[in-house]
Amino acid sequence: MTYLKLNTKPVKENFNNMMENFFTPFPSIAGKEFSALHPGSQVPVNISKTTDGYIIEIVAAGFAKEDFAVSLEKDLLTVFAETKKKEEAEEVTRVRREYEAQTFKRSFTLDQKVDKESISAQYKSGILTLKLSLKPEEKPLVKQINIA
Repeated sequence: MTYLKLNTKPVKENFNNMMENFFTPFPSIAGKEFSALHPGSQVPVNISKTTDGYIIEIVAAGFAKEDFAVSLEKDLLTVFAETKKKEEAEEVTRVRREYEAQTFKRSFTLDQKVDKESISAQYKSGILTLKLSLKPEEKPLVKQINIA
């Protein structure tokens, strides 16, 4: 029988470190390559419904306002963000890098009740907020008809 000595002590580590150590031999499954294959999984989104419409909040820290492109094609609202790579000075050596703003693309199918002409966007404190107003509700025509 062969004994295998582990350098880590899983009981004393937190859950995130245990998962990171478990997936270390499999970078193509859980590393940067996985994120690149599934770009929609990178940024969390909150969608709220109000009396006036919907509010979509996309957490996108590390981007500038100019990095975003929001487009509407038929009923598909698409948010795309891409940062330009910055060259670092040669005298700076990174010891560990856990955060990097990456390209992402999220799409949302809009309801017929959304007023597509009044969509607005604002980027503040790392959160892109999209406000979608509802069309005024059309009341059915009720007409009294006189009998001759």
